[in-house]
This record gives sequence, structure tokens and C-alpha cells, in this order.
Amino acid sequence: MRFRIHSLVSKKLMFLFVLFCVPATLSDISGANSAENTIAFTECLVISGVSTGGRAAFYRDAVDHMIVTDTWTTPREGDTVTAPDGTEQSWERLESVEPGRFEDQRVRGWALVTHESETPEIMILRANYHSMVYVNGEPRTGDVYGYAMTYLPVRLERGSNEFLFNAFRGRLNAELGPPPAALFFTGADHTLPDLVAGESVNHIGAVVVVNATENTMTNLVITAHHGPDTTTVTDIPDLSPLSVRKVAFRIEGTAPPVSGDYPVTLTLGASAGTESELFHTMPLTLQVKDSNQPRRVTFISDIDGSVQYFGLNPAQPPADSIASPAIVLSCHGAGVEAINLARAYSPKTWTHIVCPTNRRPFGFDWEDWGRLDAMETLNIAQNTLDHDPSRVYLTGHSMGGHGTWHLGVTFPDRFAAIGPSAGWISFWRYGGAFTPDTESPSPQQTMLRRLLNASDTKAIGRNLAHQGIYILHGADDDNVPVEQAHAMIEFLEPFHRNFRFHEEPDAGHWWDKRPDVPGTDCVDWPPMFDFFASQRLRNAAEIIHVEFYTAFPGVSSDCHWVSIDAQHNWFDISSVDLRLDPAAETLSGT
Repeated sequence: MRFRIHSLVSKKLMFLFVLFCVPATLSDISGANSAENTIAFTECLVISGVSTGGRAAFYRDAVDHMIVTDTWTTPREGDTVTAPDGTEQSWERLESVEPGRFEDQRVRGWALVTHESETPEIMILRANYHSMVYVNGEPRTGDVYGYAMTYLPVRLERGSNEFLFNAFRGRLNAELGPPPAALFFTGADHTLPDLVAGESVNHIGAVVVVNATENTMTNLVITAHHGPDTTTVTDIPDLSPLSVRKVAFRIEGTAPPVSGDYPVTLTLGASAGTESELFHTMPLTLQVKDSNQPRRVTFISDIDGSVQYFGLNPAQPPADSIASPAIVLSCHGAGVEAINLARAYSPKTWTHIVCPTNRRPFGFDWEDWGRLDAMETLNIAQNTLDHDPSRVYLTGHSMGGHGTWHLGVTFPDRFAAIGPSAGWISFWRYGGAFTPDTESPSPQQTMLRRLLNASDTKAIGRNLAHQGIYILHGADDDNVPVEQAHAMIEFLEPFHRNFRFHEEPDAGHWWDKRPDVPGTDCVDWPPMFDFFASQRLRNAAEIIHVEFYTAFPGVSSDCHWVSIDAQHNWFDISSVDLRLDPAAETLSGT
């Protein structure tokens, strides 16, 4: 069967939930012979202190300024640059600690590598720990967290070629090598489903494809060979010249009756009716899970058409149960994979655990697209899982604890209770990252600061009165200080009547005081889940008073039977406080 799917490019590793990413090398893809042709950079020029950095309304960087004003010239060792603060910084020569790997505190700004090529040619740039790179002046994507997932096809000119890396983590890896084929799978950054034993298979996954040619490639298909003589063919979108694109593929059939490995081989080739050509082949291994095991569930996102997944730890009700289970939406911490968070919970007889991805293990603090991803995942779970709609809860740890505050305060009528664990109150207080520019802001600064209101938990914090709240924190947390929890308790006490707080003595950021009991205590805390089980969402007929705040209707506009559709001043806090008298059939308030 053929599917036509259009997919866009999907654009502190934390204790036990480290994302294990084994770097694939160019020789892994191209074969052993490519190792001889790999060019591993051994020296570069570095400069630091030329950028304001941090979370600021205006990004200022002296090197970027030269590039966008067309005043950039290739520097030499000792050349100076005037930084935004007026200081003079110098380009310094740095040698690699081993071919292709630089580690030095001076790699906290820009790193310039030059390479002489005897002829024009297409090569694959493999680099990580940088936010982006200019290749002969052309901006290309980076790999800031060092997941070793980027395979960039680049054109080298005859003579000198420049690679200007924006690298600020004290390290940089970079090498060049020949492409294994004109079009090829990278073997990294897959988004794959888990299958359920014995069930019919109609699943979607996504893999990264590289076009290492200077032509647009059309009429392409991915063929998935799986099961006993089963194939599924998927048309993929056109591939732009020298591009990297994550594309979707489907598999159909029936999963094996028992859990285990499920081998799949993907081939990339021309579609039927065009000149036949096979470009690349890649083996994959999917996992077959029993129906009661945690698993990955993939879907096509309505946000951008990309393939995403969420981790599911399904409810396991007893055989005589007639009640529908609850849903607990759980947000992962920085560097944590959603499926690993799902596995951190012991199986529950009364609730599903649903763990969205935030589009990446780091994502964006569950704000912006992270917020959209979380709510889309919740909607999918509510539409596909048997559940009691009055029993929907929200929790998360660390960055996910911040996500719990943020999602809970932004969508107050979606959750019966929330349980932030070790969470920052606000993105703009995350690690003390934000301080106001001045005590007397200009009109322009005032306008820009309004954009922060949607991220200000306390500014719209009275929305939390709609939910039960259980706050969990380790007393000795050296990552997110317990004072964050204390500050929220002080904030809630004047108006909130339904919250609990537990501060675990002698516990740090990630803790499990009962290692012999399933589930990890800092996320799977029994008193918090008992609290959840006692909370219910009321239906509209039971609600006679709504107090609701929003910074912008485009972020959040609805609460129960009230909707704020527009604002006189965008991103100023807007609010309603309305009371319904059903007997008198009147509505009063502000």
C-alpha cells in the first residue's frame, strides 16, 4: 500500500534518565574505506567575550554584526574585535586535543576552521556542540547539545573554505568526509513507534534523509520491508539541494504475538514509473511490547506535519473494574527522553501515564512549542484512550516541574490537580537567568517586557485556584533550590485552599528513597498520586464563579464558560471575574 506523507524538518543530561546517544561516525554509514578520506580538523582560531549572551530581548554579537553588515574578513591570529561592552578581544590559535576534537574554555564564542580543497566537491560536515556554523558564509544548523545527529552536506570550493562555528560550551567536534551515496539515511535521530504484540500494525515513523547533490530530488519512496514478505511503500516529499530532511514512513501488517525485537529494513529509491534507482538501505529494529508495558506512540502533529511520539505507561485495571481510568500528563526534565520518564512510573491500576516529548529531550522549558506539544499530546490521549474526563492530572520533574506550573496556570480548566516536582516557578527565573535591564524602563523596554507576561507564573497565578496542587521538592536540591517551592507556597496561601507540600529531608534533585519499590519517588510519589485520586474536574453546570487571567488569547483564552477573545493592549494581563446566579438568571462581575 502507498501513502503520501508530507513532513517538515523537525528542528544536562539528568541523572538516571540520560539520553544515551551513540555517535554514528561517517565510516559507520559510508563503510570502513571512508575513514581514510575523513578530514578531522586539528587547529582553529577562537575568540570569546564578543557576545552579550544570556536571555535578553536584543542579541548582540560583534562577529555576527560584521557578517550581517558585510564587513567580515578572515581573521589572523592576534587580530582584535571590539565587543559590545567596549572591550577588545583577540583571535587565538587553538590545537585539537585529538583530531576532530577541541576542548578548551576558550571555545566559548566563535571557532574558525579553514580547509584547503584541491577541487570543488560535496562533503558531509559532522560537527557538534555548536549552535550553528557559517560554511563559506552560508548559515547552517548546529548540534548544541552534542547528540551527534547532524550530517550536513556542504559544497567545498577549490582553494580555501571557511567553517565559522558558534560554539560556547567549551568544546567542539568537527570533521569532513565523503557522502556514502547521493541520497542516504543518516542512521540517527529516528522517531519510531513500538508495536503491541498480536495487534494489527498501521504505524508511522520518521527517519533523516540527506540529499548530497546540488539538484532537487523528486519522485522518491521509502520502502519498509518487515514481517514475512511484507512491504509498505511511502512517498516522501521532494528533497532540496544539499539538504537534510526528516521524512515519514509507514509500516502495515500484524505484530508478532510475543514481545521482542521486530526487524525492519528501509530502502530509499525512486518511485514506480520513474527510472529505477536504489540509493540507500538501512536496517532498523522496532520493539514489540505487551499491551501492559510502557511504549512509544507515534503520531503526525497538526502543529507542523512532523512525526512525533509520546511515552505511554498504560493503566492496568483489575478484571472486575468497571470504572474508566484517569490520565496523568507528565512532563520530562531537561535531557530526559519521554519514554524513559514513562518507565520511571510503576504501573497503575487506575490511571494512564502519558509523557509528551517537548519535541526534543531538552525542548524549550515546556513553553512555546513545548506547550503546544504537551497539549496536543493530551488531546490525542483523551481522544484515543478510554478514560474518565473528570480525572485528568498534570505533573513533571525539574524542567517538567516548571512545565507543570506553566501548563497548569495557562490551562486551569484542563486539570483537576497538578503536581510540580523540583520545578522552577518561571522560565525567566530559571537558574537566575533574567534580571530587568533598568529600574526605569523605556517605553520600548516596557513594550518588550509585556512579551514575558505569558511566561510569568505569578502574574496569572490566581488561575491556580481552579486546581488542587501538590508541591514536591527535595530539601537538599542543588539544581532547583527548594526556595522555589517555598516562594510558591507563600504566593498561594492568601487565596488557595487546596494545596499540599512535601519537602523530602536529605533529598537532592533526583531521589528514590525506596529503591526496592517500583517507581522513582521524586516523580512517582504515592502521597501525590493519592491526592490526585481525590480530585475531580467539575462540569460546566456545577460552576457558578469563574476568575480567569491571560496574557494573550493566542496562548490561552478559555476557562470553563468564559472566553477572552481580544485585548486592547496585547500581552497586558487581561482578566474576568464573573458570577452566575442560575435562579435569577443573571451574570455579574468585571
